[in-house]
Amino acid sequence: MSRDLWRLSAFLWLLPLTFLVLARLVSAVFLLPAGLLLMIYALIWFWFRPSRFEVDAASVIVAWPLRTEAITRERIRSARIMDAETMKSELGRAFRIGAGGLWGGFGLLHTTNRGMVRFYISRTDSFVWLELREGRHWLITPDEPESFLRAMNLPG
Repeated sequence: MSRDLWRLSAFLWLLPLTFLVLARLVSAVFLLPAGLLLMIYALIWFWFRPSRFEVDAASVIVAWPLRTEAITRERIRSARIMDAETMKSELGRAFRIGAGGLWGGFGLLHTTNRGMVRFYISRTDSFVWLELREGRHWLITPDEPESFLRAMNLPG
């Protein structure tokens, strides 16, 4: 995780902790927002935030704690690494539809230049762009982007 997202995540973890302290010191009513935030955080962790990106002989596998999705190699036209500046210039302005801030950004990204893009990022410095033949393209941040692309062995 990049430093900026780590800081934002740490700040967001202070919110339920603050509500728990307020519940103890002021009123039990603060247990409700604390519990709600903790449920949202659990949903993000188990459903929206991928645990890992893998490459095997047939596909790219995106694994979450409670589900997986495979993108077959036949569906992938190309893959390449993008830095933040390249991403902004190629995608244009973007509007996130999904989770953002806690551990990264996850869900859909409506972009002015490329339409809807699926994105699962935990860094803001090096992205992997998966250009699909059909359907929504993907923007992801595997731990080691160069190794990830080498394992894919695709044009890009």
